[in-house]
Amino acid sequence: MAGPQFPPTAHFWLYRIAVEVTKEGYVIQTANRHTSIPRGKATPKSEQPAPQDTDINKQSPGVRFAPASVNALKEGVDWMVNAIRPTLGPKARNVAIAPFYGNNKPPELLDDAATIARRIVEIPDAYTNMGAMLIRHVLWNVHEKVGDGGATTAVIMQALLHEGIRLSAAGWNVMAIRRGIEKGLEQARAALQALKRPVETEADVVGLALAASGDLDLARKLGEIFDTLGPDGHVVVQEGYVPGITHEYIEGAFWNSGWVSSAFANNDLKTEALLINPYVLTARGRIENWEDIAPILNAVAEQQDASLLIIALDVAGTALNLLLSNKDKIRSAAVKAPSYGEYMDAQLEDIAVLTGTRVILNNMGESVAKLRLDELGRARSVTVNRDYFGIVGGHADPKRLRGHIATLREQIRHYDGRDSEELGRLRERLAKLIGGVAILYVSGATPAETTARKERVERTVNTVKQAQVGGIVPGGGTAYIRAAEALQKLDLPREQAVGIDALARALEEPLRVIAHNSGADGGPIVTLAHQQPDGWGYNAMTGEFEDLWAAGVVDPLPVVEAALTNAVSGALMALTTTVTVHRKKPPMETNP
Repeated sequence: MAGPQFPPTAHFWLYRIAVEVTKEGYVIQTANRHTSIPRGKATPKSEQPAPQDTDINKQSPGVRFAPASVNALKEGVDWMVNAIRPTLGPKARNVAIAPFYGNNKPPELLDDAATIARRIVEIPDAYTNMGAMLIRHVLWNVHEKVGDGGATTAVIMQALLHEGIRLSAAGWNVMAIRRGIEKGLEQARAALQALKRPVETEADVVGLALAASGDLDLARKLGEIFDTLGPDGHVVVQEGYVPGITHEYIEGAFWNSGWVSSAFANNDLKTEALLINPYVLTARGRIENWEDIAPILNAVAEQQDASLLIIALDVAGTALNLLLSNKDKIRSAAVKAPSYGEYMDAQLEDIAVLTGTRVILNNMGESVAKLRLDELGRARSVTVNRDYFGIVGGHADPKRLRGHIATLREQIRHYDGRDSEELGRLRERLAKLIGGVAILYVSGATPAETTARKERVERTVNTVKQAQVGGIVPGGGTAYIRAAEALQKLDLPREQAVGIDALARALEEPLRVIAHNSGADGGPIVTLAHQQPDGWGYNAMTGEFEDLWAAGVVDPLPVVEAALTNAVSGALMALTTTVTVHRKKPPMETNP
């Protein structure tokens, strides 16, 4: 079944587009007359026919009806997807984006579909622009949910939209096509679930990371890290100072909130405070009066070689003065509670559980002054500086700690929200409680290379975490080939069956594009892929068909599912749109 076809020079067109840089973002301008543009380009305004002199065209907003409305949406989707197609697969290419300010600065080199789409905030034709902005939002939704899979989403959505429009033009009922596609989506997702395997070994992690990044050194380091820390380990990615990728492990748990006063420093360089065997007080509100902490400070002073850590919304006023004036007698430190709002409450509870205490709700009237010494938490050591504080060897109650960890794991396992940052916060909290934290330091030869490499490492780490939660399937587009084959088992009325055929064709598109980007002819590769046994498929790195499980060519199932689901949703929204309306001068908006 024919899909969107492009001329041989299609993959060169991106480099001859002029990009106008504005302070709000990047506005793609119409390519010059010498540029080879794939079928579906937006017509320059100078070449567009004058609007008919009707009452509706004299009004604002402007209105366009089907089939012109749907075709304009398709053209907008093509604009966006054609800029993203080269980034799919292990042999992907970069897209260069001009900087916001200054033509003498290096471009931003990107290979992440969602970020590329976000940099494009408008294209010339208003109706075509609607299609571009539609897929822009779809890609960003995928990015926020699973952190990857944008390029796969883009090519599936484009292929499915092209097939749907072709069928509609041939006289098939659009709503019947939609019902067929929706039923096919359920079947395809079930087929993907049937392919799933858990991530169990270090080799699984190495193969997954290599498929996601194409960087063997990074893949091996992540294999070691997750083998050491376990699936609940937390990996922090930071810019390094030595070219390449290095890593280290951190004992204990650290929170990004520093001391309220540098006067608590007690080392020779006056850069940090080290507390040995400290008592730990956690409070939800502010502590400002010396009378509130004087009783507990006296109780700590009676203990041999004891110290005190206070974690509160803030410690100030005479309470802070009392701590600092007695620091030679009682080693102490006060830090602000990390983060804010509900996340701050959650982290305070984590700290309380980890150290064997409870959060004092002094913001709701509970008195800090009435605390007994045995109500405070304990730790083997605490380190505090201006940026963070760390706790090593918290004296947690084992049963309470196990229950708290089990609750967090359940929340992660059953999390179905769209905010990937919230899921990341849950994982980070869990890693701190089990003491599994590693830092990856990433650096390149230039700042631009460092930034691009750091973003690639962050995506790869996220890919591994997604796979550890949801499992893995054969990669390189092969899982979608098996899902397409599963669609043939459906027995539907002919008017819906054509929708199944359209979806099956779209499911082949990721493999077709991956093969094309690796220098092969995608058509024959797809044909041969259908003839392979289970678990076998095309390895774009070697250019051969092989056992993908053994070769480590795998993808995380949550990303594969999210890409398919969002692609189908976006294509159906465009396909079933019959009227498009735009304002003449809408306000500029750069956020999805």
